[in-house]
Amino acid sequence: MCGITGIILKKTNSHIDLKSIKQMTREISHRGPDSEDYWVSDDHLQYFGHRRLSIIELSKKGNQPMKSQTGRFIITFNGEIYNHLQIRDKISKKTNYQWHSNSDTETLLSSLEVFGLIETLALIEGMFAFGLIDQISKKLYLVRDISGEKPLYYGFQNDDFVFASELKSITKFPNFKKELNKKSLKYFLEYSFIPEPYSIFKNINKLEKTSFLEFDLNSNRINKIKKYDYKKNINISNHEINKDPIKLIDKILNRSVNISTTSDVEVGSFLSGGTDSSLITSIMSSLSKKKIETFSVSINESNYNEGYYASNIAKYLKTNHNEIVVGENDLIDQTKYLSSMYDEPFADSSQIPTSLISKFASTKVKVILSGDGADEYFGGYNRYLGIKKIMKFFDILPFKIRFLIGHTLLKIPNNLMNILFSILKKIDNDKLELNQINEKIFKFSLVLINCKKIDDIYLFILKNYFNGKEVLFENETYSNLEKNLLKFIDTQNNPIENMMKVDQNFYLQNDILNKVDRASMFYSLETRMPFLNKDVIDFSNLLPLRYKIRGNNTKWILKELLKKYIPKDYVNRPKMGFSIPLNSWLKGPLKNWSLENLKFKDNDLINQNYVNTIMNNHFNNKSDNTSILWNLIIWSQWSKKYLD
Repeated sequence: MCGITGIILKKTNSHIDLKSIKQMTREISHRGPDSEDYWVSDDHLQYFGHRRLSIIELSKKGNQPMKSQTGRFIITFNGEIYNHLQIRDKISKKTNYQWHSNSDTETLLSSLEVFGLIETLALIEGMFAFGLIDQISKKLYLVRDISGEKPLYYGFQNDDFVFASELKSITKFPNFKKELNKKSLKYFLEYSFIPEPYSIFKNINKLEKTSFLEFDLNSNRINKIKKYDYKKNINISNHEINKDPIKLIDKILNRSVNISTTSDVEVGSFLSGGTDSSLITSIMSSLSKKKIETFSVSINESNYNEGYYASNIAKYLKTNHNEIVVGENDLIDQTKYLSSMYDEPFADSSQIPTSLISKFASTKVKVILSGDGADEYFGGYNRYLGIKKIMKFFDILPFKIRFLIGHTLLKIPNNLMNILFSILKKIDNDKLELNQINEKIFKFSLVLINCKKIDDIYLFILKNYFNGKEVLFENETYSNLEKNLLKFIDTQNNPIENMMKVDQNFYLQNDILNKVDRASMFYSLETRMPFLNKDVIDFSNLLPLRYKIRGNNTKWILKELLKKYIPKDYVNRPKMGFSIPLNSWLKGPLKNWSLENLKFKDNDLINQNYVNTIMNNHFNNKSDNTSILWNLIIWSQWSKKYLD
């Protein structure tokens, strides 16, 4: 895994030279601590930078930027091509190509020369983002993988074009204009992330997944940004799926895990004890000839601690298990790194344990497998069950009645909620905490009030709940994002399937993959996600919903498969998630820190009076404002680092 940068100048500029690309590249040295190199065109108008984390071909032969053998292509590449050896075989059948390294980057360049860009993108399997110059056609191409695992920012500064793996790198471009995109700030406060293609700065965008950008080096303009097709390897009929779906997914996942472990360094596995990581670890362990390294993080509060499950599974699988237990002080200490780790505002609080386990794992391995992607493609989120229940209200009750029910639920006083919660705990020994019950009722109430039809739920359920017109002084209506998302929705589909499509095409890359990439690469750790390899995705798209969700059982097929590898007692347990008790901590050990970070300067953005109101209501237990307060704290930290 690596960090990439690039500068394309419209004309020679004495203020922009090799020193400029070096400054940009060194800003992301954490993405590639093993080597650093550069390429400059003869006319000094084009610059590539590269920081390398050596995983495949550990010698200098794998260093970048790299030229193709004919000199036609120059590439700066971030990622891994898992099937590069198979592609080498295809190339060798067509040419007498003489290989000079074992690098997958050399394979990619050779494939580009033999097959061209479009066919190469159809063939390769992996995760990647790269910049490529074609010196014959005088084109620059920026390309991103099919799930958006690897990041890529780009844009113009005056007439010059820049790109990089991370936004902080682009801010080091000489005279970079830190013009805030207020639309992005609004989206951040609503969703806790800034969705593609936007960034927090004007004139800088993210390249979307499964896309390539074509830039004309002669005219110095973007010709097009286009989605590309990839080759489907699996061709399975409904009859085959219905005959034995568990056997099929087992075969496909085994191949995916196997190619995901392609490496010249040791590969470990995250093991939380949940279905996804346990399945990946089980398959990986069954394929390995030696004990694998597994890693888990536990939070020192019993209701958030999955360490018991992880250690038992590791013991059963006979892995070399490494566990780190963190408490309040560890989490507080980690917050000071968040604005450096996430160089635009990002506020999924599970970023903290994710970064801590990444830091821990990086002391022993350079590559780790993760179970991310399973929830989105195999029906793992509780919101899928929630939509199933909400649909009943929408079917039998008109909006006006739902609206009244929602307002009534919101008026239930806290003391009555405490009594109801105590009764529920006695009837059903549920592990949900009071604040989690409150949150579910609160969200359900707001859905009833704000959603007139089922399609309104898909984005609303992902939003933080606050009055945007009050927290921001300047609050315009932006509908483009919502309209763009609706293109993934098929009104003929089951609403659960539509919610999964929104998660696959919106939530996954903007939240989950963003979180994991920045947290892991901050500590020079490469994460690989077998559930996001294209065969697994293609199989998921063919798999009927009944094999994903049955009754109240999410990820049915993955849980059934997991029973093949570990005892059933470790499989059938409630989903906990990678979360922290942020609500209670903001009121307790993090309170002083929170208060300090919720003081905003007089400007045209944040309404301090409104912040004071929601802050006081939260600390006095009148309402749970955890999500919006955390977002505002993250915004405060980020703006102090990058805007002050």
